[in-house]
Amino acid sequence: MNLEKDAFAGLVTSMVFLTDSILLVGQGPWLKFFDVRTGILLEKSLVLPSNRIHRLVIEPVTKCAVGSGIQTSRILAYGAKYLAQLEIEYEVSDEERGLDHKKVDGAERVCVKNMERYGPFKDWIQDAQWIFENETRQQPAKEIAIAFAHNYVEIYDITTGTPTKNWYIQCEEQCILYSARFFGHTRETLVLGAGTVFNEVHVWKVMEKNEEGFAPVHHRLVGHDGVIFGIRFDDDGQFLVSVSDDRTMRIWSLKNDQRKCHVIFGHTARIWDCHIVNRYLVSVSEDTTCRVWNNPYLVQDEEGGAEASMDCLACWEGHTGKNVWSCAVSPNKQLVATGGQDSGVRLWSLKSIQENHIESDADLTMTDLPELTTYSPPMEKPNEFIRNFVLVDYDQFAVFTNLGYLLRYDNTNGQWTKLLQDDDFRNYAIMKACTSGKLIVSGNLQGRISIAHANSEFQPMKIKLCECKILNIFVSESKVAGVFYIVTLGVEGEMFLHQLDRRHTVEPEIKLLHRLQPSNLKTTVICTAICEDYNLLVCGSRESALLIYRIPALASQATDNDPVSPVVQLRRTHGRQAVSSVTLQSLPETTAHGPGLTLITTGRDGCYTEYRLTNINTSGDHESSLDMNADEMDVIDDHNSEEHQISEQQHIVIEKVYKNRVTKGWAEGAMYMDGQLYILGFYRKRFIVFNVAKGYEMLSIACGGAHRTWHFINQDAKLARCTFAFFRRNKVNALYRKASTSKEVFEESIQSNFHGRDVRAIKFAGKAVALKESFKQLPLIVATGAEDTLLRLSQYVSGQHEGKIVNLRTVRKHSSVIKSINWSIGRETLLFTSGASEELRCWKVDSHPPQGIPASAFDPSRHLLDISCLEWAASPMVSDIKETRIMDTSAFPIDASRGLHILAAAYSDSTTRLWLFDETAKKFFLVADGIWHMKCLLQITHFLVPDRPGGEGVVIVTTATDGKLAFWDATRVISDFINSYKTGTVPSHSKLPTPFYHYQAHLSGVNALDIQSLDDGSLIVASGGEDNALAVNWISITYSDHQSPQASVNAKGDIAKIASAHASSVTGVHIVGKLILTVSTDQRLNVWEVNTDQGLTISMHDAYYIDVPDPSAMDLIIQNGILYVGIAGIGFQLLKTRIST
Repeated sequence: MNLEKDAFAGLVTSMVFLTDSILLVGQGPWLKFFDVRTGILLEKSLVLPSNRIHRLVIEPVTKCAVGSGIQTSRILAYGAKYLAQLEIEYEVSDEERGLDHKKVDGAERVCVKNMERYGPFKDWIQDAQWIFENETRQQPAKEIAIAFAHNYVEIYDITTGTPTKNWYIQCEEQCILYSARFFGHTRETLVLGAGTVFNEVHVWKVMEKNEEGFAPVHHRLVGHDGVIFGIRFDDDGQFLVSVSDDRTMRIWSLKNDQRKCHVIFGHTARIWDCHIVNRYLVSVSEDTTCRVWNNPYLVQDEEGGAEASMDCLACWEGHTGKNVWSCAVSPNKQLVATGGQDSGVRLWSLKSIQENHIESDADLTMTDLPELTTYSPPMEKPNEFIRNFVLVDYDQFAVFTNLGYLLRYDNTNGQWTKLLQDDDFRNYAIMKACTSGKLIVSGNLQGRISIAHANSEFQPMKIKLCECKILNIFVSESKVAGVFYIVTLGVEGEMFLHQLDRRHTVEPEIKLLHRLQPSNLKTTVICTAICEDYNLLVCGSRESALLIYRIPALASQATDNDPVSPVVQLRRTHGRQAVSSVTLQSLPETTAHGPGLTLITTGRDGCYTEYRLTNINTSGDHESSLDMNADEMDVIDDHNSEEHQISEQQHIVIEKVYKNRVTKGWAEGAMYMDGQLYILGFYRKRFIVFNVAKGYEMLSIACGGAHRTWHFINQDAKLARCTFAFFRRNKVNALYRKASTSKEVFEESIQSNFHGRDVRAIKFAGKAVALKESFKQLPLIVATGAEDTLLRLSQYVSGQHEGKIVNLRTVRKHSSVIKSINWSIGRETLLFTSGASEELRCWKVDSHPPQGIPASAFDPSRHLLDISCLEWAASPMVSDIKETRIMDTSAFPIDASRGLHILAAAYSDSTTRLWLFDETAKKFFLVADGIWHMKCLLQITHFLVPDRPGGEGVVIVTTATDGKLAFWDATRVISDFINSYKTGTVPSHSKLPTPFYHYQAHLSGVNALDIQSLDDGSLIVASGGEDNALAVNWISITYSDHQSPQASVNAKGDIAKIASAHASSVTGVHIVGKLILTVSTDQRLNVWEVNTDQGLTISMHDAYYIDVPDPSAMDLIIQNGILYVGIAGIGFQLLKTRIST
């Protein structure tokens, strides 16, 4: 077996920009080269085998081939006690070379020409630096300086094959360092800033000795209340910033000791690093944020000695879980890159602090009405002001004034144009616009609406609808060019649906399609969406209700004045908060479900909810109304994010697919751009645009809050062309953005996020995703659960340089860690998850190829599976102990055709419990329980015995902290329960019989267990324990041949045991043929060979170093002729090898 390392998701511990467009990332032992403009991985190189790269140091001089754009740089990469020197050759883009023309592939060629590895050194490396002969740096550096953890420095000559040490200096303070950073590139200027374990920062010169031969400390910076995790100098060496365990940053002056130290608070956890970038400080922390602050020294100087404000200018939240470990700033000081524990690499724009983080009115355009005489006859005490406004284009808005004037303003030339004047619209006007058709629809107090064109392409129209005030208006565009729909709401609840047609005449034709019957619920509609394909009108209300109307006239194009009533009334969709917007998207038809719609609602609870509408009968004949509480669709109420169950009506199926909170404020709108979902919202008096897929705020504008009139229109996914306008102090305040698409182009997410905390459960799906599809090539899908409470479904995608684990679906429903995952295939594909707080949940997983790709043409290397995960049920809590955890589970279908599944669960209260899950009832039923170990259970599995008299036997195997394995015969209790259940009665649960076989395998807890059947029907039982041992047993199960068969065990040989199989506790065991794979917290994957020719023996076959810290779970699968091994801990690693069939 020759396992090859492939996909890896782990800690990003170091990064640096090689150029403005090439980012170097150290992840585990690998060095990756990314093009930040496209997000493409250019190259990947193994630099420090068996170690993590802690820092990358670029030589501050480059060699360039004249006229070619090919440059060469040297890089130092170090980690632990090892250091590597690399020579990198790369091509600089024409833009960076200052040429006028641009090549699309300007930075696509990067290669590592040469690599030298040094070490191990005798101490832990804290920093390294290139040393030149003089400050001109005309010649490459011939020496490197290395700072070690015991506060001493060594200088090595690297011109020879083996580095030669030619300088050693110990600081007079002989203490342990938590961090260190060099300043200077010659021996004469070389200074070390050392962060000590005693909470101090010591600055000392490397080439200076006192009488005792030690380097004296020149600056002793005292003030931190915790150890020092990071130190940085500014470009001139005048200032130093230190970050600490005490959650503060401190900026010290090294040129003037009399200047006070500035202390900055703001992070909510430990700070790992901080960069000084001109007038900014950029810090990263354990709290998963990257924050930008003013440099108080520079700002104070610029403001003439005034005390600088140290408020946070930006807080970038793009990582999950905990820890942003690394940070880098581009040479042009425009981009910031961050790398987290979640394996994600994100890019942030420093320029966006001003462009995307609008703080002051100076960044906005404020427009007031022109002089009254420019559009109205003179009058005394006119009391004229803007009553309402709408956006009609990116540079145009229209206003209704208090005197009934409709005016249009063009920001490109600053001109106002009068469109109409109507005294009926004095003192009140509700306005809506359709930017695509330049339509302006307004309502007044007398029940009339006015329809005008922003460019006066037709004469304004006025229609009488009712006798009361028009409360709201909604305008939407048809799929047919020139056709628009207008929904009007009166204050007394009357609703009208009109169609405006401009296709064939100069003057538009308007006709009433339907009167809309109000809901029997108390509802005030504040948002609508129309779907012509299914003749639906969806409305959201201030009372959190969702109404769905069928509109027959949309299909027939005929008017029908008969009122139509809602066919669906869904209450409490956002608790007690208003439904602020509804958005509809077509749903691709698959074998899992027919054609339908995706419905996105946003609410003032800060959440957005995704519903799936299928089985939509377009006729709607004899369809009764469905009235349901949305909370009843929730198995257990949760305020974070949810995957829920189904409501069915004769002609429509509504599935609540997903709910997620994106802001603590109000979510006010949703829009799709380039296939990505964006949520518009307000929080702390700021308007925000949130990218759901990438998890960050793209735009943030201080506007005073959502209680004022506001509008937002957008053209592209990067918000390069957008306008946000709001009404404040009788003026229209607007942000007009017209960014060039070629200006500051970069990919925000270079490397996708994985779990942000330790992964505790992993399970490959295998054929579980192919229940309803016949794939030409089966995709490799893996389910993972972690301490971040997330369940992730991911797909392996092969690549040129490395494979990737691409997230397909993330679900947050568990309240604590997920410890076990199991697939089971019945009538549907089910996924069972369990963990702390006695949580056991069942999910229905639907999967199909993306829209337009048949399963026969699906290519896992190019296409991503479309997968959904709907929660069906949660098991009841049965333990008397509140803190009971479900440590492990094992599931299998007992009757797949009926949708019946058995799930065996090991509980921390030492109880083994068997559950029946029924797909039809969507419920768990307790079958049996039993206690034998009297200790906390750790592992559970099952196997089936085919030759049992009377039918297949079911054997449950459990392990616990007592080091024992116990075998339970569960056949009778399961069959009795199933037989009774099929008759329509639910019997009470029974007690499991005492284990028929047990043995002591380990000295303490048994963390891992696997069983495999041999050709002769005998079993190999392998276990790994907390005692570092691997134990293998060879047994056969037989049954007595009479009316009540009793199970017994025949030992085929003595138990084989490797007492020191690993240097630490074994956390995973799997059997593949005659090989056993074990993984341990010593980060080793060992392969053992099993021999049963003469008794039972095991011997070492191979060993591999695993790059995932604290590996805690392992799974494997054979698919498409390849053995895949997945190992999870603080990250995830996939290994593979081709095997013979």
